[in-house]
Amino acid sequence: MKDFTGNLGLNSQVTEMLNECEQPGLVQTLLLPEDLTLRHLPALNAAHRRLDFTRRNVSLSPVHECVVRVCCIRSFGHFLTNLEGNILHFNPEAGIFTSVSQSEQDNLLQQAKAQFRMAEEEARQNRLMRDMAQLRLQLEVSQLEGSLQQPKAQSSMSPEKPVPHTSHVKILPLCTAWCPRSELLLVNAFPHAVHV
Repeated sequence: MKDFTGNLGLNSQVTEMLNECEQPGLVQTLLLPEDLTLRHLPALNAAHRRLDFTRRNVSLSPVHECVVRVCCIRSFGHFLTNLEGNILHFNPEAGIFTSVSQSEQDNLLQQAKAQFRMAEEEARQNRLMRDMAQLRLQLEVSQLEGSLQQPKAQSSMSPEKPVPHTSHVKILPLCTAWCPRSELLLVNAFPHAVHV
């Protein structure tokens, strides 16, 4: 870019900006008319924080203003080349910025759509599995409730298991008066069991 500006008669401040514009972190110190106009715009507070609005800089010619704008744009271009995602590329031989080709953008878009579809399908399968498990649990609960409400019917969930007779169960030596009651409890608690 310096090759094109040799006969523009740039002052030292503009020349300094020109020397730094190929870096992503250019600090603009020269006030442009748009900076003065947009001075109180909240979105530009961070950018205007570095400018000194109390000091009027040397009046810039329209050509000098244009060079300052181009320097800011080029520095921003270098900033974009450093971002993740490769939005912009800088060709140092030609000194120009190039964007990612349309076919590469289409490929990236197709990959993103495919990943989104896969995530949707996985979420759908997870919902289906969760719903199936919930239905299975509801079926088992209703079967258990049905078997408790109809004690004489044979439950498909509980096979016949022998329950020891109360005379064989001696927990405490003083349980002889309690044993007839415990037998009734066992019969009612395990109606499908074979009592020995």
